Amino acid sequence: LTLMDLHRHRPQGRHGSHISFFHVCQRTDCFFIRHVSIPLFFPKVYYRIPKIASHILRRAFPFSRKPPVAKFFRYAILIDERPNPEGDKTMIQYRRLEAGEIDRALFNDFRRRQCVTKCRRREQGQWVIKDAPFIDDWSEEDYQALVSCLQNTVSTGGFVCGAFYDGRLKGFVSVEAGLFGGENRYLDLSSIHVSEDMRGHGLGRALFTAAKEWAAARGAGKLYISSHSAVETQAFYKAMGCVEAQLYHAGHVEAEPYDCQLECPL
Repeated sequence: LTLMDLHRHRPQGRHGSHISFFHVCQRTDCFFIRHVSIPLFFPKVYYRIPKIASHILRRAFPFSRKPPVAKFFRYAILIDERPNPEGDKTMIQYRRLEAGEIDRALFNDFRRRQCVTKCRRREQGQWVIKDAPFIDDWSEEDYQALVSCLQNTVSTGGFVCGAFYDGRLKGFVSVEAGLFGGENRYLDLSSIHVSEDMRGHGLGRALFTAAKEWAAARGAGKLYISSHSAVETQAFYKAMGCVEAQLYHAGHVEAEPYDCQLECPL
């Protein structure tokens, strides 16, 4: 919900409802730092959004000379009909996954589906945009292969992180453990996906940031990405700072000849 949604909300009961603000880390746009909740006691209080926002910000950052402005909360404002002691379960949570919890059931609420219309193609040494309409989705066999690959990533010392909404997996990223590429010191970002129903909410950015931080801590110089060539996917990687890889991974090129081979400096 955004601030504009508040004017439609009516307090209920003696203690009314609660407006809950989550301060969001500017680096990732999604990791929560602090939660503050205030009750709405008066029927017309929902028309006083600026004063409410200022009050909450002062409570959240009592020692800050310059607290974040209200517009910073456009991604993380909730309306609770009543105080919820388990409210964090309704927000997006990020955590590293262990091999034992990666199974087919983990992906029951995940939708890979992507409607592709245009793709990037390399022709005669130049990148061009080509019409290539198709729907990319996973079969049951694809899900089983994914589970096996992610389990192997964890068991060989790699990194798998999941994004959960209301306890259901809605995004994930994986990075393999082995360095390659000589002085480039690549680590392979082997997968990053967000469920169709949760795209555009910052999950991909947060997962990619987590992968970069893990790779940097492992001594990598760059992430290597054999990426889907859809223009929307390429726009995401460009926004993350990715460029064409200086050294192509022969195995990736052979397995997915239409992928774009990218790198992201750490």
